[in-house]
Amino acid sequence: MHLVVYEGDFALVTEKRNLSDAPAEWLLLTGFPNQMDPLSLTLTGLTALEWTIKPPVGVNERAILKEMEGEVILFGLKGEKKERYRLIASDPDLILEHMTTNEIYLNPSGEIAILSMPESVSNQPQFIIRLNQTDWPKTATLTYIVNKIRWSARYIAILQDRELHLKGTIAIENHSGTTLENLSLQVIAGEVKRLRGKPERPNESFMKMASSEQLGEEGSEEGAGELHLYTIPFDTSLPNKHTKMIPYIELDTPYRLYYVATPQAEHPETEIEWKHRSEVPLAKGVITFYYQLPEQLLFAGQDSFPYTPKDKLVHSHLGRANDIDSVYDLIKSYMSGEDMFEEHRYVLTNRKDQDAEIIITQPVYHQVWEVAKTSDPVTDKTANELKISVVLKPGETKSVLFTLKYPNTNKRV
Repeated sequence: MHLVVYEGDFALVTEKRNLSDAPAEWLLLTGFPNQMDPLSLTLTGLTALEWTIKPPVGVNERAILKEMEGEVILFGLKGEKKERYRLIASDPDLILEHMTTNEIYLNPSGEIAILSMPESVSNQPQFIIRLNQTDWPKTATLTYIVNKIRWSARYIAILQDRELHLKGTIAIENHSGTTLENLSLQVIAGEVKRLRGKPERPNESFMKMASSEQLGEEGSEEGAGELHLYTIPFDTSLPNKHTKMIPYIELDTPYRLYYVATPQAEHPETEIEWKHRSEVPLAKGVITFYYQLPEQLLFAGQDSFPYTPKDKLVHSHLGRANDIDSVYDLIKSYMSGEDMFEEHRYVLTNRKDQDAEIIITQPVYHQVWEVAKTSDPVTDKTANELKISVVLKPGETKSVLFTLKYPNTNKRV
């Protein structure tokens, strides 16, 4: 079985099944994941004349309780008020934990009630397919969509001596209602359009099955464009209601740490900047930063970032630097001739025991403007933002002054 997990909480399954040696007019297909989309099934190697989707079977007390393990149920003596318990195990022994007292009950006698029916015991589809018997292969390839399988990327970044050590892990969650075993596995970064709800014309699914070989070619073409596949280099299994963690990238790269001061904040924002140099692109995900101390790790912050190809700069925000003070003041605003001027000041104080690079980021809300004067070099200027960079030594306080000019664009000629 091969599984491709998409970002939209679904997966594409491709599996080969052995057929009986003797040709038959009717074929019964069972054993699909409970969250399979029945109208997504395609067959390669067989031509279907028609097929019927049978209603789910096999709903019983044992199956229901097995799926409810770990969940809250209601339990009590027959005819009496039931209380809330956590179902620890149902087979071979019934084990309950009282939600209030945390007492553990072993094989108690009484009635069990559930708060809702688990989807996983009521959704397993079956197919009865009428076949063209002129060509009867020994195997057939089935392709279909399964819902409630999702993946995400998680990253750990350890900061030490201006080097960033990054470890990336793929997390795959299986809530399809079925354990999937002996898988070759891929995950795909990038969003694809998928319609939700009822299909427009159910007979289109019949056409898909009848012309499955053509559809197989069309489906493979949908992977072009902005999508990127990550291939797991070994076979694995995905137990139901479990999360599988698989490392996929590890690298070291230099980084730049600086602080962003804005007019509104008393303490600047701590930011990390580094260039992704690996040939393997980074999937979008959550990254957790740690400072490496001599004998321990210290949590530095957490952020998310988008899909990142090779040679792209990554910017992450770690929170406020409470040991750096930033006081902003609009000193004055005045007219000179027909032009307006504003004088701005930032007073920055570094209370760290090391140098701190601080980037003043000043928003500008005028369409036409220029820098008339500044005490420190301008590092960047866009249509609506000015950036000035300064480096403060430990314990240093510095005033940064700059004047903005807003020319009158309606001057008389």
